[in-house]
Amino acid sequence: MKFIRKKSSDFDAFLIIPIILLSISSIDAANLNVNNNTSSGLNKTISDAVNKDVIHLDPRRYIGFNNTNLTISKNLTIIGNGPNESVIIDGESYQLDI
Repeated sequence: MKFIRKKSSDFDAFLIIPIILLSISSIDAANLNVNNNTSSGLNKTISDAVNKDVIHLDPRRYIGFNNTNLTISKNLTIIGNGPNESVIIDGESYQLDI
């Protein structure tokens, strides 16, 4: 009696594909911090960020050239570090309290 052995390539693919998918989904987003020393302001931070990044804003009023005319065209999380209404993005005609 002859045994026919099935190739293990099906089994290998069954194991490898979930491992690849899990490793891709575990890539973490970057945490970007904006504070008084961030000379380029929110505009540069937002343009440098990629989808799913988290931007942390130190308590202050964000105003001026580098902090106005903001366009957010990606999936970002923006978090104010501090008590309520201590982080203010002042668009000079519109104010958003975070």
